[in-house]
Amino acid sequence: MECVCYRDVQSCPKSEEEWKEASRLNCQKNDEYHCVRDALKTKLICVCTPNIPIVGKVCAEYNIYGEVLQRRGDAYCSSCPDVYNSTDIWKCNSIDVIYHLKTK
Repeated sequence: MECVCYRDVQSCPKSEEEWKEASRLNCQKNDEYHCVRDALKTKLICVCTPNIPIVGKVCAEYNIYGEVLQRRGDAYCSSCPDVYNSTDIWKCNSIDVIYHLKTK
């Protein structure tokens, strides 16, 4: 993985245009831009990593210790589709993402 972007952020892009711009500014060709919470649920981070399918109406998260993007089975996301590509998390309601960030 060639990660150009792995840092704390205050918020995530909220539209496809914003997501594409963040990806263009932060990631190299082989990796995709992601803005997700960390696995410890302490912060939002942006990271460039290959995308994965997220199954089961749950949020995605990034495990900074294992350096892996993963689904969070206990983080139900009412606004997320049953199955979605991890790069499409911007389509989910940001309130769900923030709620799961604040609940530990």
